[in-house]
Amino acid sequence: VADALSRRDADLDSTVGASEGTALCIRSGPTFGLFAEIRRATAIAADAVLLRQQLAAGDLEEPWRFTDGLLLHGRRVFVPAHDDLRHQ
Repeated sequence: VADALSRRDADLDSTVGASEGTALCIRSGPTFGLFAEIRRATAIAADAVLLRQQLAAGDLEEPWRFTDGLLLHGRRVFVPAHDDLRHQ
């Protein structure tokens, strides 16, 4: 018995028409609301406060930096262990 995975494009119904050969791409990414939550948590979460203190004291070097309310490690955003932010 043939299923959708074993069929070839030629076996498809000819009513597909203009959509034939097209692909659907879905992108997802963090929302700006999430960044606002990360900024708030960076200001109060113990792990983020410790990292900010180490950065200010010069104990952390590049690629760590604090920009626009976010702790960054290179191009990555540090997400504090606050509520369920890391899960989000």
